[in-house]
Amino acid sequence: MIRVKKAKTSSKKKLYQRFAKGYSRGNKLPTLAKEQTFQSLSYSYKNRKLLKRTFRSLWIQRLKSILVINNCTYSRFISKLKAAFILLNRKILSYLCFFDSRLLIFLIELKS
Repeated sequence: MIRVKKAKTSSKKKLYQRFAKGYSRGNKLPTLAKEQTFQSLSYSYKNRKLLKRTFRSLWIQRLKSILVINNCTYSRFISKLKAAFILLNRKILSYLCFFDSRLLIFLIELKS
């Protein structure tokens, strides 16, 4: 009879158990550890994309709050910036809302 070595499968099981560390039964039982690992990795991928989306919408809301005060719409403001070749992204523009609002008001009045 041929001797079967389980080194490859046991190393995979240990890898999954290492990923599933901290869960109740997921770190003890190999099948649950594998399922938990796949589920956790899929959730982390999905939530990384979701985080980027929510931060972008937050930056746009911050911009809109300043633009409404100055009687300008968001779409017109962005189109004017692109026409003037001012390459600032939404993150930098939202930080300008907080830390240097005078510069942002200057950008609003620059092309209007």
